[in-house]
Amino acid sequence: HWMLIMKNCGARPEEGLKLRWKDIEFEDVGRTNSEGEEVSKEIVHIALKSAKTGQARISSCNCVYVFERWLKFQKEWAEENGIDYDITPNTFVFAPPYQQNKPLSYSRYKQLWVDIIDAWEGQLKGHIFSDERYSPYSLRSSFVEDNLLAGRDIFLIARASGHDVKTLMKYYERLDTRRRSREMTEFLPKARKKAKRRDALNLDGGK
Repeated sequence: HWMLIMKNCGARPEEGLKLRWKDIEFEDVGRTNSEGEEVSKEIVHIALKSAKTGQARISSCNCVYVFERWLKFQKEWAEENGIDYDITPNTFVFAPPYQQNKPLSYSRYKQLWVDIIDAWEGQLKGHIFSDERYSPYSLRSSFVEDNLLAGRDIFLIARASGHDVKTLMKYYERLDTRRRSREMTEFLPKARKKAKRRDALNLDGGK
């Protein structure tokens, strides 16, 4: 659940660990289905704050179901294990019930990450522009790259990820343009015949 959310909101790993339920807000923005009907579409707004700069920002994504599923799992796990765990707006989202509102350390998350990567050794191709192993920060890079490939406003992406555009492009943009190759290789429309122009005061057409 943590990885899904990090990949879709662009948060720094430590920002994700410090999320509290009061930082999460759902909004039904609606949408039109294939039959032209107005139907519900809920998105989530995540309030993030940089530990480096103290800058606050909002990142929005389609992860309502992930938060709901995680909350349901926590409540059921606590009940099944006989743990009295009161989840309030100030409760850390990713605090295990057995730790009573104390999230796991980032070093523990990194170790769990290594365990996952090691289990897939030999099956992960890696990024074409990097020889480094995947890390928790790879989720952040994926957020940037996926949104650029989708053609979203780069200023909006930079704002959601907590960077200026220059820093984002320098450290996080590793766009594989093959994924947008159709746009690069489309034939240009046939050139139109050049329009005739004349001065507004030259009534005889310039003859």
